[in-house]
Amino acid sequence: MTLNPDDIESVTVLKVFAMDNWGNVPLVMVARIDPNNLPGTTPRADIFKFIETEMLAAVADLPSAKDVNRSTYYPRFTKESIYTALAYMYLNAEVYTGTAQWQKAVDMCDKVISSGAFSLMPNVIDNFTSTKQAASTEIISAFSKDPTKNAGNNQFILYAQNGLDQKKYNLPFVPANGYSTTQVALDRYEDKDVRKSMIEYGPQFNLDGTPLTYPKGTQLVLVPVRDIISAQDNEGYKVLKYTPVGAAFSGFNADNDFILERYSNVLLIKAEALLRLGKAIEALPLVNQVRTRSNATTLTSLTLQNIEDERGREFIWEGCRRTDMIRFGDYFTGTWPFKTIQSTKFQALYPIPKEQLVNNPKLVQNPGY
Repeated sequence: MTLNPDDIESVTVLKVFAMDNWGNVPLVMVARIDPNNLPGTTPRADIFKFIETEMLAAVADLPSAKDVNRSTYYPRFTKESIYTALAYMYLNAEVYTGTAQWQKAVDMCDKVISSGAFSLMPNVIDNFTSTKQAASTEIISAFSKDPTKNAGNNQFILYAQNGLDQKKYNLPFVPANGYSTTQVALDRYEDKDVRKSMIEYGPQFNLDGTPLTYPKGTQLVLVPVRDIISAQDNEGYKVLKYTPVGAAFSGFNADNDFILERYSNVLLIKAEALLRLGKAIEALPLVNQVRTRSNATTLTSLTLQNIEDERGREFIWEGCRRTDMIRFGDYFTGTWPFKTIQSTKFQALYPIPKEQLVNNPKLVQNPGY
């Protein structure tokens, strides 16, 4: 399976809000819904305000990351976790409510930055390596996973990797060779960009440098998907973000924690909001912090396209891409290998399933469906 266009939508609940996908949704404040009093739809702007109010109220009850023992408190939420979630919410406020809130996004980012509690890790890959995540200075929010204790699991390796990676990484299962990414995503990276090493493409090798081969001796060479309906075993580039190196497995479940927010997102959110406020000179160094960390060349000027592309590189498979493309607008104007025509504006929202509409006549279908 190849995702559209180069990203897996995360299951995280704070990064991709229901209103981003479903439009006007019911706002339910009770534990059990009365079947004789079903909820109707609530306008997106009201949902936005509710989430904002709840998050701001939660801040008062949370400690700052600078005041806790990070090694023992990780990965629980802090004030900075909420500030970061709000910053991303404000970044998308114009989509959700019709009114831009760029300065509020900057203000939330400044609260995280001024805490001094976070910094970029020297190697971005360490944020996804299970044995290094708890000590990361960059992870702001994460969902802890430990399948050996029935405490959640990470199945990126199971569903994304080629079957031959069982031998390469000494896995206790055969990966399903499912999700992959495209040439478009690969081509965003400069060759020396460290983040490009997270994508497996071309001839594949074992960890000791010898060719990774099929049983008959032919080397695995990963190529772009030619036919999404009947792709061959070697078609599709593999995104190895949550590395199996050092991970503990229980069956096909790994213990890499799912990343919700990283400090690099704070820097790029602030940069985008500043640029949209006409402050390109202030925004440029923030983007270059992220780029130079991964050995990408330094930019000398900045456009919105630069920032969108940088987000595509930095957050591939972290659940940002669809939301970002809607905000930048090229979700509608853009085409790619498996989306060959432009989309209309109403397709920013998913349709409410027919079953739900039948079961609850108070729900109103999103426009266009």
